[in-house]
Amino acid sequence: MAHLVLQREHLLHPDVNPLLIVLTDGAGNVSLSRLPPQEEAHRLSDEIAADHIRSVVINMEHAAFDQGWRKPCRTPEGALLYVE
Repeated sequence: MAHLVLQREHLLHPDVNPLLIVLTDGAGNVSLSRLPPQEEAHRLSDEIAADHIRSVVINMEHAAFDQGWRKPCRTPEGALLYVE
């Protein structure tokens, strides 16, 4: 949904350069489509990267509970950055 909002705002305000900030534990557990949650998350991150939306993804999962869900997304210029 954030991607749609940013696309709409870009059309309305092409002079504005948005920054998408995502706080996550990295474990997609609900899908908005018929895709598995993890696959859907990676496809959406690819779409955001393809639109050159500046993004920061912050892993909120505590190291003691890390299940290794994080997978670096393909990162063309302006794509997702994982911060721990």
